[in-house]
Amino acid sequence: MHSVGTRASILSSYSIGALFLLAVAIAVGPALLTPDPRDVSVRVNSLAFLRYLPDEQCDQAYLALDIDADLRPLFHTNTAHVYAYVTAAYANSTSHVRNEVVVWDRMISGRDTAVVKVAKGWVKYSLKDWGVGLRGAPVRLWLRWSRMPRLGGLTYGGVEGESYTMPSEYTQ
Repeated sequence: MHSVGTRASILSSYSIGALFLLAVAIAVGPALLTPDPRDVSVRVNSLAFLRYLPDEQCDQAYLALDIDADLRPLFHTNTAHVYAYVTAAYANSTSHVRNEVVVWDRMISGRDTAVVKVAKGWVKYSLKDWGVGLRGAPVRLWLRWSRMPRLGGLTYGGVEGESYTMPSEYTQ
């Protein structure tokens, strides 16, 4: 009835269609069904200093954080890596309504290293405000993540941590 070429063409068309549907299911399904982590805690342990840098005309704060997060729920068959980072959000009275600064980050490569426990870990990046807006400012911490899949688009999420109020005077 049909030639070998026609049968091979039909078989390859069905196979390519099935692989495409499988790829879409792998990319979309777990990203929609994966729960966000619930066991997350981020707080300021201590403040090393809050000072004014005259050369740069900015306030600078250096903090120690306590981070306790179980990010294992973010990993599934399509997750290659998770980029976890802590942001400090604050408002200053001089020019900006909202400022958000990344103060700590870590790349997590697998489910076995997805439990993050940091006790009095000094931030990688100091908190700077271009002006004098850090004194007395309430700072809200967030643990955020970016899930990098093997196939499909990036997904983002985050959990709000504790609030911390900066001292009203410089410590250095």
